[in-house]
This record gives sequence, structure tokens and C-alpha cells, in this order.
Amino acid sequence: MLLTSLPAVKANELRLDNLFELADGSVAIVDYESVYDEEDKVKYLNYLTGIVNRYLKEKKNCPLLRVIVIYTGDIRREQVSAEYEIGAIRMTIETANKIRRAMEMTQVAQIKELL
Repeated sequence: MLLTSLPAVKANELRLDNLFELADGSVAIVDYESVYDEEDKVKYLNYLTGIVNRYLKEKKNCPLLRVIVIYTGDIRREQVSAEYEIGAIRMTIETANKIRRAMEMTQVAQIKELL
């Protein structure tokens, strides 16, 4: 049997790099990383739960949430896993390439389709 007690006190406040409301009404966390680390995905889950809790506290409906990671270092796409699945939770991280393709398009409808 596993331990059932979890730590309840959090001493630090999470600071996001950027938080944007997108044209389709969804909210995107944009984080910048210089290296790829699988453990960062737990940080992103904490960001997501923090945002959900903020909406709950304000008694508002939480919009669709997106996580976008922009790698500032020399990271190749094949080095990065965009999926994080642990059974009850499955998170997909969107890449900067998706954003770049959207920025290159001229029609707003095409941008909304990508996002």
C-alpha cells in the first residue's frame, strides 16, 4: 500500500513567463526553456492547476487551456516529447513551430484553425 498523505502547504508562488487570451477564447501559457527537461512538464501541470484554481476562486468558467513551450537553446524537435501522460492526466504541449506557421499566414481564419 502507498502513502495517502500529500503535502498541503505550498510556500512558493508560481510565476509564468507569459499568459495570453487567444482569439478563440482559450488561454495559452507560453513558457521559454533553454533546455528540454521531462520534469518541466510537472511544472506546467502546476501552472494549469493554478490557473484553474484562480478561475474557481473568481467563480468564473475556466476556458480551454493551452501550453506552448518555446525553446531558446539549440533544441531539435526530435529531442522533445510534446505528450505527458500519467493515466488520469494527459497533457499536450504545443510547439513554437505551430505558432510560427500561424504567424506566416495572412488570413485570420487560417490562424484560428491552427490554434
